[in-house]
Amino acid sequence: MMYVPQVTEVKRFTTIQELTSFLQSFNAQLWNESPEGSHALNATEFTFSASVITCCFYDDPQGGADLQRFYGASLSCKGRHERCIMIELSSVKTWHKAMAYAVHHGATGPAITFPEGVWSQAFQFNVKEQKYQEKSPCKKCQHMFRNVNFWPPARPIAPTNGDKWQYGNCAEVESLSKLLLGTRVVEEGVRSTRTPPPL
Repeated sequence: MMYVPQVTEVKRFTTIQELTSFLQSFNAQLWNESPEGSHALNATEFTFSASVITCCFYDDPQGGADLQRFYGASLSCKGRHERCIMIELSSVKTWHKAMAYAVHHGATGPAITFPEGVWSQAFQFNVKEQKYQEKSPCKKCQHMFRNVNFWPPARPIAPTNGDKWQYGNCAEVESLSKLLLGTRVVEEGVRSTRTPPPL
């Protein structure tokens, strides 16, 4: 299985456009035509099968260093139980503790609020057209991750019953976790919505 961080490290991509272009070309060579016809494709076991990838960065409102981009991908393992196991393992072993906290409390409790200047952009793979297209964040991510500038803009927050995937399945979790792990000012500024504001 191939992961976005490994791809970006090996290929040294500096923009999301370079990454999506590479993944489109990479996947095009590994998809098989479905028995249903050319309009439907079946992935081989080597295809990068995460349907959504994200890029996030911190743009310091006070100005400062060049922007460092952090990439993530949605969970690509199949099966609800398998995804639950991966989310639990990622919460304990991989993600920043603030992300694990938000995912754990996703359905019932507090969210986390980021400092000003955090941006996130998502792209979803369109199988029929074989290309990545911009995607607004789901309602669950909007609820869990407050004060993030999502692009395309987030839809109005509504009940999450329509989103069938689990909290923690989305690509935003991985990329924002990497941002927290790699950007001290963001890590120091993130707060739970239950945390009283500083005096």
